Amino acid sequence: MNDIDIYSSLALLCVIFLGIPHGGMDAAIARKKGWPQSYWHFITFHASYLCLSGLVIYLWYLFPLVSLFSFLVISGFHFGMSDLCKQKRKKIIPLFAHGGLIPIVIPYMNQNEVLQIFIVLVGEYNAVILIDFLAYLVIPWLISFVLYSYHVIIKKDEFRIYINLPILLVIIFFFSPLISFASYFCLVHSPRHIKTVYNLLDAKEKRRTLYEALSYSLIAFAMMLVSIFLLDNYTFSDRSLLIVFVGLASLTVPHMILVDYIKENKIN
Repeated sequence: MNDIDIYSSLALLCVIFLGIPHGGMDAAIARKKGWPQSYWHFITFHASYLCLSGLVIYLWYLFPLVSLFSFLVISGFHFGMSDLCKQKRKKIIPLFAHGGLIPIVIPYMNQNEVLQIFIVLVGEYNAVILIDFLAYLVIPWLISFVLYSYHVIIKKDEFRIYINLPILLVIIFFFSPLISFASYFCLVHSPRHIKTVYNLLDAKEKRRTLYEALSYSLIAFAMMLVSIFLLDNYTFSDRSLLIVFVGLASLTVPHMILVDYIKENKIN
């Protein structure tokens, strides 16, 4: 793959420096949802998190195409759930319209550039298969977007949630896929998540969470630097893409399980 341009490189850096602290609050989320406070439970939480992350990386190595496709699916679901977080009942059409924007629309509207990224992540043959498959999902996404838009216009409801979609569509049309992804991830998803979690905590828990997020982030940054040197058979651009996307995948799975599936006060 050719070296990515300076703006896309800056977009990747933004994803790293905002995305990792955004995931660094997961221990606070676990405590808020009822995770016990003993030393043993502290160890089991972190061990479970690391094991899941390591499993994702291992499976990516064994089954890159399935892993990347699964990552796109769970990311889309997670983003859709996050966008609609204030709705008690998540309806399938808005969920698909919001969730499909990143994993479906960005690849479709930037096929050549995304193909080059996918080639780095899963190889050329697998990348072509995935790009072609995602192209078939654009029509269902477009139908859901039109129906969702009609509902918002007619009912004059959910406009504050909906408005992000047309704004992001404009960004996707004019900018590269990495800049488009970073715009959503760094300006919409991560700040909203951080603000939501932070506002739920008392003063003492806020201080603890800040220390945790900083500590986890520094450890993750150090591991990324080590990975850059270990992947010495790739170009620097390819290493950056692998580290960011495989790293995000390894963190997204335990993060999504915690945020989207584990209910508050249901942890034993």
